[in-house]
Amino acid sequence: MLNLIKYFISIIFLAGLFAFPVTLPAQENNLDDTKGNNTNRTVGSANATFSPNEAWNATVGYSNFSTYTKVKPQIYPYYVDNLDSLNFYQVTQTFNGTVSYSFGNKEKLMNTLMTTASYQTGSSKSGNVQGNYSNFLTMTCSFGEQWIPKNLSWSAFFSLNYADATDMQMLYWGPGVSLSKTFLKNALTSGFICNYNRSTMDGLVSSSLLNTSLTLQYNLQGLNKKFGRHGFSLNCGLTNYLGTETERTRRYEFLTTVTYSVKF
Repeated sequence: MLNLIKYFISIIFLAGLFAFPVTLPAQENNLDDTKGNNTNRTVGSANATFSPNEAWNATVGYSNFSTYTKVKPQIYPYYVDNLDSLNFYQVTQTFNGTVSYSFGNKEKLMNTLMTTASYQTGSSKSGNVQGNYSNFLTMTCSFGEQWIPKNLSWSAFFSLNYADATDMQMLYWGPGVSLSKTFLKNALTSGFICNYNRSTMDGLVSSSLLNTSLTLQYNLQGLNKKFGRHGFSLNCGLTNYLGTETERTRRYEFLTTVTYSVKF
């Protein structure tokens, strides 16, 4: 048998500028106490959004997932299991947030600053013995501009990822830039991305590379819509492996993909 309890709370005030929804579901089995295991699960989440004006926007969120399992001693026909009950715990928590600020002229040039961060932690426990654990941190900061009359936009960004687990520590970071523009009345879309990535494992450089990619996508015009929408795309990517502390050799990889598509 399974029992499910769910609560939902939503608060919206300040003339619609602030929202705060909360959910608290819970699950429990073995209500009639006929099984050898008892399992309880609790999942909670809360999110808050604040938009004081068109320029500023902020969101924060939290979620929690916890599981508790109790394994009872078993009674067999010919002997009794004298072991004590075993208790298992597993908890995962996630925090995330985004803050953005937009400014400029909506008809000419718009600018956007944005920061996004996420943190997740998890652990397990069996009785009084601590089990595996993990902590993950992800953060991205970006600045972008959009020239509306020219159908041109670009952005610069920096990303960071950090992981701390039971027998491992990893750091992954790198900056990058992107550029996109449309031509021929938006029939042709082009994009360019260049970013550097470097990762370390337990203090040693495990990878260091430079990625560059170019994308072109063209939608055929003037065709009867009953034959679908036809288009093709070209993707070119170049990866430059810059070497690590254990591998000094540099190498390159180049990949090109051509795709023709029909959408009905």
